[in-house]
This record gives sequence, structure tokens and C-alpha cells, in this order.
Amino acid sequence: MTYLKKFSFITILLLIGVGGINWFIDPFGMYWSPTISNINKVKPEASNRVRISKPYRVEHVKPDVLLMGNSRVEMGLSPYHPAFEGKKVYNLGLAGATLHSQIDHIYHAINTSPNLETIVFGLDFFDFLVTPTGNETNATKTSYGHRIFSAEGFKHAKKRYTERLALVYSVDALISSLFTMSQQNSVVDSIGPFGLNSAQSYINIVKSEGKKPLFKQKLGFVKEKLSQKPWQLTSNEGTPISPKFEKLLELINVVQSKKITLHLFINPYHYSYLHAIDQQGYFELYLQWKATLANVVRDHQSQYITLWDFSGFNQYTLEPEKLMQPHQAMQWYWEPAHYNVELGNILISSIFSGSSSDFGQRLDNQALAPNLNTEIQALKNSVHHWHQLREQLQLIVIQ
Repeated sequence: MTYLKKFSFITILLLIGVGGINWFIDPFGMYWSPTISNINKVKPEASNRVRISKPYRVEHVKPDVLLMGNSRVEMGLSPYHPAFEGKKVYNLGLAGATLHSQIDHIYHAINTSPNLETIVFGLDFFDFLVTPTGNETNATKTSYGHRIFSAEGFKHAKKRYTERLALVYSVDALISSLFTMSQQNSVVDSIGPFGLNSAQSYINIVKSEGKKPLFKQKLGFVKEKLSQKPWQLTSNEGTPISPKFEKLLELINVVQSKKITLHLFINPYHYSYLHAIDQQGYFELYLQWKATLANVVRDHQSQYITLWDFSGFNQYTLEPEKLMQPHQAMQWYWEPAHYNVELGNILISSIFSGSSSDFGQRLDNQALAPNLNTEIQALKNSVHHWHQLREQLQLIVIQ
């Protein structure tokens, strides 16, 4: 009996100790217990667990304004922008998430945030591509459905409880806590309490390896992705639009019914990214994608829906790479695919001021045709810079 009492006492002490350490260090950014510089303020492990932590975290924040999209939004849109003063804002951006997953997570935020009034949703060309016979379904929802559809029964509730408990009571959490404490003075990616990814790993790469590897990797991704399959915007199964656009239409109808403002925007790609798309023969499809988006919004026009285009050729997207100064970071971009918070702040200012004089354009019926013609001409005008960049990168690989 004495042995059992001692065993139980020690076990309880261990559970309290491990749970207390993991709760305080909070390596995955779940609980946001008090943060102390040099102890638990930087959370490098959190950026690897956002698909677990963010759905639970948004339930706690209950934002007035939601920022959503893939990694471009996660790293580029700050919830601390002055336009959001007095509002609770959460960046639910999920790196690598499909369009279906992004929209399902928006529904989760709508269902758990009673005061949600505005959604800023970054759209990406690659997220809308389908193959002639392949359609994305909600099959992948099985990997995250328990996190975002908690009202669907005991099975999901049990899975949620088990998953959240493991973030505090597990060897993995304890190891992550120790790693977190050891990385406080390192330049690493970290997730803030309102979902923004600090993207500091780019600084390390630029300092140690320079910008060339980043450009080669991202432009090489475009080639690899677009050369894999015959991509298109609609399937060959008789439907006028693909499941991707159907999912977006579903979201538009939901936010309109709930009187939530939805600001859709096309991410600002660096000009080299657009040339890489053109190099693979998909620039015309990219323009068709923009036109289809504009038509979808036009057909469902209301005071609650806007579509902004930041993807064209302008003073920001045409930023010189300056590869001859390889360790000097760019002003607006980390690499061709990801813009930084400084450019994201200008983007947010354009949307919330309603002014497109400096950066961005409302993509409505009147603006669509001039916009597409301007892009075609701007692509031609920047060919010289594109060839120079390819020579500097020795990018035979993207021919």
C-alpha cells in the first residue's frame, strides 16, 4: 500500500511537472501562457504545427477580422496593421493547404466567432488548377475535420480532446519545450499569438546561402508543378466550372447570407514568377483564371464582396532581385512566391482605404479587359529582365 501511495504521488508530481512546463513554454503556440524573452517568446516548433494549433486557437481568439490563405498570407499579412485598430484579428493562413481546406477553416472561424465581420482571403492561381479528370473532393477533410467540425459528435470530440492533451502531456511536447528554450536567440520562424509567421528563416538563408537558391527553388517549383499534368480550370465531366470555383461560390453565398464582408484578393507575385508560368505555357490560363474570378464575383455582386488584384506588373512586383548582392534581402519579397509584411501592409491599406492609386486594383467588369491587356504588354516589356535573371541563375532548368 505504501508503495502504491508513493508511486501514485510521484506519478501525479510528474504529470503536474511535465504539464506545467509544457503549458508555460507552450512550444506549439496553443495556450499563449505568459511569454518571457529568452525563455519562451520565440516558438520555432509552432510553425510546424499550425494545422493543429490554429483551428483551436481561432476558437479562443474569436476574431472580428479573419486573414486567410496559404503561406503567402501567413507570412505576409499582419494582424497588427493600423487599419485593424480596435479589432481582434487572426491570421489563419495555412502553408500548403488546399483551397477546400482553406475554405473549410473559414467556415470553422465563422461558426466559432460570433462577431466576425470581415474576411480577407488571398487567392492563388495554383490552388484552382485541376486535371481533365481529377477533381478535388472533401476526402482530405478526414485529416482535419475533427478540429473544425466539433459539433458532429462524440468521435470528433474525443479526437479533439486527445490531440489537445498530447500538446501538453507527451514526450514530444516536452522535447519541443526544451528545444524552444534552446532556440530563443536563434533567427527562426515563429508563430505569434494572432497567427502571423515571422518568416525569419528566410533571413538565415539569405545571409548564409544568398538569394539565388531561393529563386532557383521557387522558379523550379513552377516548372515541376506545371509540367506534371495537363492542368486546366474546368474538368471534362460536363460541369461549367470546376469544384474549386464551386467551393468559392459556396463561400460567397455563405458570407452573403451572414452579412460578413469578404475581401478576395489575388496575391502579388514577383514578375519572375509570372514569367516562369509563361515559360511553361500557362500564362493564358492564368489570365483566364483572373477573368473567371472576376465573372464569379460579378455574378454574385453585393456590398459584401470585393475582388482585388495585386498580381500585375508594378513598382513592387518588378522589384530588381540584385543577385550581384546575394546576401542583401529584397525590400518587398523573400523570393518570387512570398512577399513580406511590408508589402502586405500596403496591400491591406489599399483594400481598407478603397484606393487603388498606388498598389492593387478592384477587378470588376470595367477593369477586367484593360487589366488583362496591360498584363500581356507588361509581360512582353519585362522579358529582357527575365532573360537577365535566368542568365544570372543559370536557369537552364526552367527552359
